Amino acid sequence: MPVLVQAVQSRIRYPKAVARKAVPSGRAVVTFMVDADGTVQEAKIVKGLSPAFDAAVVAAVKELPRFEPGKQAGQAVAVVFTLPIDFKAKP
Repeated sequence: MPVLVQAVQSRIRYPKAVARKAVPSGRAVVTFMVDADGTVQEAKIVKGLSPAFDAAVVAAVKELPRFEPGKQAGQAVAVVFTLPIDFKAKP
């Protein structure tokens, strides 16, 4: 599993009302931009699982630490990431 996906998954806080129920199986896809200064911007869900889980994924992405920005021709540039975040139902 890619390190960036693990970083997002480790920051997800399940909503209390949903945590008591079974976690749904499925995938949410989130996209975000790392700005030229390394900050995370514009996190949004491209493919959702449910409103509560989608909000938890976006909140987790916004908690990511500052990145080393991408470089093009020696200049810092913004980079867009799209990540699949998988959820598996617990038996």
